Amino acid sequence: MEYIARIEEAKKYDHILLGVKQELFFCHPLSPGSWFFLPHGGRIYNKLMDFIKAQYRERGYHEVFSPTMYNMQLWETSGHAANYKENMFVFEVEKQEFGLKPMNCPGHCLMFEHRVRSYRG
Repeated sequence: MEYIARIEEAKKYDHILLGVKQELFFCHPLSPGSWFFLPHGGRIYNKLMDFIKAQYRERGYHEVFSPTMYNMQLWETSGHAANYKENMFVFEVEKQEFGLKPMNCPGHCLMFEHRVRSYRG
């Protein structure tokens, strides 16, 4: 019975319900799994991003940006297609198959490969 009480109590703090109730964000069936940030939610989002970016700088990390879409050849080479393709958004452009990225690592491998590097500096 204690378990049921805990579950009911946890429902009061469901971030999805609270975010909608507080007009921070909402999700729409025409873009499932995507969040629309309203003005107050946008402010919170930006504050969190500022904090994260400050932490990156403080800890010596450098921020990079990679594309959202890649030819499926990348996902096949990395081995990700075998594990994730059925859950990826895949589409065709000029008779080539592309996918929206579900993770960053293959794109970051392309960034690393972009120039010759040496452990000697």
